[in-house]
Amino acid sequence: MKKNVTNMTLHSKVRAYIENHPFISNMLAERIVNFSALARKMQKEIGGNAETIKVAIARESKNVVKFRGYDENRVIDILKKSRISIQDKTAVVISENKLNIPRLIASEITENNIYIVDQTKLDIMETKHTKISKDLVALIITSPEKIEHTPGVIAFLTQFFASKGVNIRELISCYTDTIIVLDQKNGAHVFALLQDFLK
Repeated sequence: MKKNVTNMTLHSKVRAYIENHPFISNMLAERIVNFSALARKMQKEIGGNAETIKVAIARESKNVVKFRGYDENRVIDILKKSRISIQDKTAVVISENKLNIPRLIASEITENNIYIVDQTKLDIMETKHTKISKDLVALIITSPEKIEHTPGVIAFLTQFFASKGVNIRELISCYTDTIIVLDQKNGAHVFALLQDFLK
C-alpha cells in the first residue's frame, strides 16, 4: 500500500511538472519527446524512480491538450488569417496622470496610465511622474473576430517570442487587435520570422 501511495504522489509531481512547463506539454503534444531522457531530467528535480516517472509521463502525455489548455492548430489558423503590420518610431509613455496626447492605444491600470504612441507626434518631455521609452517598434496583429472565443492565442505568441529570446516590452490585446511592443533591434527580425512561420 505504501508503495502505491508513493507512486501516486510521484505521479502527481509529474503532472504538476508538465502543467508548469508549457514547452514540455507542447513537445508531448507533438510526440517529439524521449520519455526516458525527460524522466531522468525530472528525477533530478522531483526525485523518485526514473522508470516510475517514465510511466507517469507516458500516461500524462495522453492528456497533454488539457495541460496546454488550447488547440494549437486553431490558434495557428487564426494567426494565419490575421493581418500583421509593423510600426517603427513607437514610444511607450507611462504616467501617474492622465495625458491628452495622440496615441495608438491607451491603458489605465491601478497606479499608472500607459500610452503606446507614434513618437514623431510626441511633444511632451519625461518628468518625475512620466516615463518615456522611445525608439521601439509595435507589431500590430488584427485577427478575425473568433479570436475572442479562442483560448491560447496570446500564450502562443508570448511563447513564440520567448523561444527566440525576444523580450516583450508591452502587450495589449483588445477585441481583434493585439499590439506587441519590442525593442527596435528585434522588430524587423521577429516580424519576418512571424510572417514566414504563418505562411
